[in-house]
Amino acid sequence: MKALKLVLRQGDVALWTVEAPPRKRSRVQASGDRIIAARGEATGHNHSFAPADVELYEAEPGVPFRVEMPDGSLADALFVKVLQDASLEHQEHNVVVATRQNYWVVMPRAYTPAAIVRSTD
Repeated sequence: MKALKLVLRQGDVALWTVEAPPRKRSRVQASGDRIIAARGEATGHNHSFAPADVELYEAEPGVPFRVEMPDGSLADALFVKVLQDASLEHQEHNVVVATRQNYWVVMPRAYTPAAIVRSTD
């Protein structure tokens, strides 16, 4: 397997390269005029794309993919196919632009003595 490469970061969400798209996947639908890649549970803020620019997928409805990271840990992620240069927007961060390719959108993680868990804001 080709090593993942970090391409973009916006706050605690990171976009990593994908060698090949996952075969089994469920498309995430737009929420209003945006496709939400990550949502802050406490703040209500989100990292989102315009629907015309991307296709976003989960493993199955409501379930993220589990992706092995370079350090060997597993992370929750969504698969995004960027159809044309796409702006990833957030209410408190600068806009970053993802170029046309496939990425894992990796969710933030936090260490606890018991396990590495998905962090929340």
